[in-house]
Amino acid sequence: MRDLARRAYAIYVERIGKEPAPMTFDYAAIAASGDALLAWSDDQLVGMLITRLEDPALHIHNLAVSPDVQGLGLGSALLIEAEQLARRAGRDELRLYTNEAMLENLTFYRRRGYQETHRDIEDGFRRVYFIKRLEPAHVSFHDRRASDCPEQELMTNHRGSAKVSAGTREMTSNSVGTAAMVQLLPLVLPIRRPIAEPTRGSAWQALLPNLVLERSVQFGHTPT
Repeated sequence: MRDLARRAYAIYVERIGKEPAPMTFDYAAIAASGDALLAWSDDQLVGMLITRLEDPALHIHNLAVSPDVQGLGLGSALLIEAEQLARRAGRDELRLYTNEAMLENLTFYRRRGYQETHRDIEDGFRRVYFIKRLEPAHVSFHDRRASDCPEQELMTNHRGSAKVSAGTREMTSNSVGTAAMVQLLPLVLPIRRPIAEPTRGSAWQALLPNLVLERSVQFGHTPT
């Protein structure tokens, strides 16, 4: 996870004048907390989504895609996963921020329905804050499979199948660079499964046919 973050954000060091915040996160703590959704292709970590539940929204703290697979639609697919996580947790909003020097990110989020709310300087970084309010959606195939299948059956499936994790966890701010202790709500999340359906025009499904998602902490697998 740390290596992926460093590769994904390296291009911004010169623009910002220092390492972007995601390059300095405590990824060992994040991995242990299980709050990262990891995208694997043939056992190579190519994307990650780090989220945290707060009222009334799901907060996206990091979305990173390996530079060698950027532009294929994987980032958009991970945002779809974030929306599914929010809906399962009963949230109708997603919130995030990005550095104002990351012009590509500003365009990326605006094109995907995120609206800028304000700008601020925090921890020495000039940040742009976004929100997206979700419309009600039908349950997807992956949602039905995760909720309908017994947990024991899902946990014994092979690579590329769904697995389920449920529970209440706490994590400290050190892993995401904020000041509060956060209580995470119980979730039922399908993991170790094919990623969400691609967005229109996505190329990752053809170029990364073995792409699967996994919760970072599941079953002793804690990449850092």
